[in-house]
Amino acid sequence: MHDLAPALAAAVEAARAAGALLRAEFHRPGGPRGQGGHAEIDRPAEELIRQQLLAACPWNYRGEELGFTERGDPRFTW
Repeated sequence: MHDLAPALAAAVEAARAAGALLRAEFHRPGGPRGQGGHAEIDRPAEELIRQQLLAACPWNYRGEELGFTERGDPRFTW
């Protein structure tokens, strides 16, 4: 059985780091940048998430902004 505790810890840390970016964008003078359903911070936040997750566990990755990245173990996808 695969120990997924390190993956969970990486996911929580990545979510917190991305949350800090999103919070800072929300509270910037003039408000967040972007229009409609797209904020300019979306891509940088997902890039941070992808970088941290893939550094922790080199699995496949599927994201809204960055699409699909095929890597290592095909049994797992972030």
